[in-house]
Amino acid sequence: MKKILFATDFSAPANNAFAYALELAKAINASLSILHVFNEYFITRAEFDRDEYGDTRPRELEVQVKELGASIPPELQGDLKVVFGTFADAEIADEARDNAYDLIIMGMKGEHHQLEKWMGSVTTSLMMKAPCPVLAIPEKANYQGIKKIAMATALPSSADIPKQQVMAFAEAVSAKLEFVTVDNIVRQSKDFVPDQPKKVFFGTEFHVITNPSIPEGLNNFVLKNEADVLSLYMRKRHLWERIFHISTSREMAYHTKIPLFVFHN
Repeated sequence: MKKILFATDFSAPANNAFAYALELAKAINASLSILHVFNEYFITRAEFDRDEYGDTRPRELEVQVKELGASIPPELQGDLKVVFGTFADAEIADEARDNAYDLIIMGMKGEHHQLEKWMGSVTTSLMMKAPCPVLAIPEKANYQGIKKIAMATALPSSADIPKQQVMAFAEAVSAKLEFVTVDNIVRQSKDFVPDQPKKVFFGTEFHVITNPSIPEGLNNFVLKNEADVLSLYMRKRHLWERIFHISTSREMAYHTKIPLFVFHN
């Protein structure tokens, strides 16, 4: 994992995510590039009619990107770009694909109103389109090293999980990788104990957590087990059938307090 792309909108959550990305890049000796997507769709008519608009605004954004990039050590500094496009998630995905990035890092903020919940954020949309893993950083998360990664899965055995990308990340940061699934179906059995995790081993530690709410079960697990990153795997086909589906990923993105490492095949 040698090339990181950081996408920013210069918001407070993005600035916090940049601090995290910078420390992570230093820790794993990876190059760090910065990308800002200037969304032309939101240009007002008055702005469009100003002759100087097309010259001054891009230059201002380029200055902001360069100022942000100045804090990256010279030996780790990658590209510093401003690109134009209507859909930020698509532009970021194209940039990552065209330049073979290993990881995209973005900030994310919690749900603030119903419109955001319905539409989803650029970060959660990017999770479905990115050609490489996306590391989404909550607005209050600080980098303090990554010692443990919890990977959520609905699959019955760790042997069946497409885990190459998360294992590469875990190896890069020297972190322990554990698997966890949330059983959200109430089971009527004599030995059933609510919220009592069971450990099953398939070569790697695998936890089965019982909770009617998948996001709540995952959040409880990462808190109790002091995980530094939660990893979610998205299938291209039959997207998270029955248990893991897109609403779960968005809910985790809105409510988790630790970074999300999301990837798909």
